[in-house]
Amino acid sequence: MHHLLCRFFLTTLYACRISPLSPPPPFEGRRVSSPRPTALLPRKTPSFPPPKQAQRSRLLTANRDKKKFMRDLDEGGCVATGARWMEAQWDTIADLPLNRIALLGTHNSGSYACGGRYAGDAPGEIASLPKFVRRGLLPIVRSWAQCQNTTVLKQLRSGARMLDLRIHFEKATNAAFACHGLVSAPLSTLLNHVRVFVDNHPHEVVVLNVHRMHVVSAEGRSLELGSVPECIAEVMDQIGKAVGSSGRLAMDLTPQSPLKRFIEENSRIVVINRHAPFEAADRWYWSHPHVENDWPDSNEVNRLFTHAAETVVQRASDKMHIMELVRTPQGIDFVKFLLYPKRAYFRKPTDRTAVWLQQHCHLENPIMTDSVNIIFVDMLDAHLDSHLLKALADINKMKLRLFLQNK
Repeated sequence: MHHLLCRFFLTTLYACRISPLSPPPPFEGRRVSSPRPTALLPRKTPSFPPPKQAQRSRLLTANRDKKKFMRDLDEGGCVATGARWMEAQWDTIADLPLNRIALLGTHNSGSYACGGRYAGDAPGEIASLPKFVRRGLLPIVRSWAQCQNTTVLKQLRSGARMLDLRIHFEKATNAAFACHGLVSAPLSTLLNHVRVFVDNHPHEVVVLNVHRMHVVSAEGRSLELGSVPECIAEVMDQIGKAVGSSGRLAMDLTPQSPLKRFIEENSRIVVINRHAPFEAADRWYWSHPHVENDWPDSNEVNRLFTHAAETVVQRASDKMHIMELVRTPQGIDFVKFLLYPKRAYFRKPTDRTAVWLQQHCHLENPIMTDSVNIIFVDMLDAHLDSHLLKALADINKMKLRLFLQNK
C-alpha cells in the first residue's frame, strides 16, 4: 500500500513539472514582480552604542587629564600658572607695586558651603516671613548665595590671590562663619586653608579682604557694627591668631610697596578689614582706605565690562582697586535658577574676561593696562580659566615695560 502512495505522489510531481523546493505557482490574475538582485541592495552597517567599557575608558582618561592638570598647577610643572604663578613670574612682578599687579580674586570666596541656615546679611524681607515660607525659599536663596563651588584652598591653587570674605558672627558663642545670605563654612576652616597654602608656597602673597561683617544676637537679630566694637575686635583677634606671623604686616608696608618687600618682611598674608572703625595698635592689618571698588549691580554681562572700563581708569593711585566682573541676579533670574544651571549663569562673565582683557589691555592703551589690579570672578575653575591667568601674565609683562619707562 505504501509503495503505491509514493508512486502516485512522484507521478503527480513529474506531471506538474514542479520541484519540491520551488515556490508555489502564482495565482491567475496576480501580478508578481521579479525579486531585486541581492547584489544591488544597499548594505546597512548596524550602529550599536559604544560598549560600557569604552565609555568608562573615555571618562577615566578625561579625569586623569584633569588630575594631571591640577597636579601641574600645584607642583609648578609644565603649566606656569595656578599655585605657583607668582614664583613663575617673579622676574616680572617682583619690583611692581602690589596695587599695580594684575591679580585674580574670587567673589564671595567662602560661599561654597552655604547651607540651610540664614545669615545676618539675609534680605530683611525674608526675616518677616513665616517660618515654613522661609524654609521653602531656601533652594532659591542657596542658588543665589553660592558664588564659588570649590574650597578656598582649591581657589588659591587655581590662581586666586585675593579672597572676598563676608563674616557672620554670633555674639552669644563668639562663633564666626563665612556667609552670603546663608551661613557657610566656619571662618577657622577658611583661615586654615590660607595658612596651609602660604606655608607650602613661600613666594606667594594672599590678600584677605574682610568685605563685610554681620553680628547676630542670641535672638537672631542683626546688630549695628558701631554698637559692638568688641565683636569686631574678637573677629580680628581670631584672624590674627590663625594667620600667625605671616599675616603681621610691617609698619612701613603700603599698597604701593613692591611685591618683593612683602616676601622679605614675611608679610605674605595681607588682611584688609574694610569696616573696622579702628586699626590695631601694632597696625598688623589695613583698614578701608587702602582698597576701593565700584559695584556694578547689574545682571547684564555687557554692562559689567562697560562699567569696569569706565571706572578702572579713574582709580586712585595709592589704593588697591577691585574690578567686579560678577553678575547680580535680579527679578526673574531667581526663577531661572530652578530651571537652568546656576553655574552657567555666574560663569558667563568669567568665560569672556580673558578675551576682553586682551582686547583692551595693550601697549597702545597704557592707562588701561597700567590701571588693572584685581579682577573678581565667580565660579573659578582651574581647568577652564588657565587662559585667564595667561592673559593676566601678559598684562604684567606690559606693566613692567611701562614701569621701567616711567621710572
